Amino acid sequence: MLGDMNAKLGKEKVFSQVVGCHTLHDISNENGEMVANYAISNDMFFISTNFQHKKIHIETWTSPDHQTINQIDHVMVSKEKMRLIHDVRSKRGYNCDSDHSLVQIKIKQKLLIIKNRQSKSINGIDNY
Repeated sequence: MLGDMNAKLGKEKVFSQVVGCHTLHDISNENGEMVANYAISNDMFFISTNFQHKKIHIETWTSPDHQTINQIDHVMVSKEKMRLIHDVRSKRGYNCDSDHSLVQIKIKQKLLIIKNRQSKSINGIDNY
């Protein structure tokens, strides 16, 4: 799940099972508490707080006066799929007509190759 949750996720001990140690904030706001409780009840993790980056690659929203920064856009994934996510970071500078930064997710997953199998040819010989 990826989205603008307007959730500041803090480093409170109660949320340590769903929030990584590389969150931008020390204290969660009300939205942060709500989505953290949702993650706890659904066995999910905020993978966007799990990777160490410079502050400019963690922030996802900048105020119009460029004085306030927040990490309020998050990526939440089920704990069993966490190993598939190799990195999450914000990408500044793209002209997307928003005060939010784009969020880049690097996923590594092997894809299965499915070969088409024809049942029989005209002359009765199997084709593979």
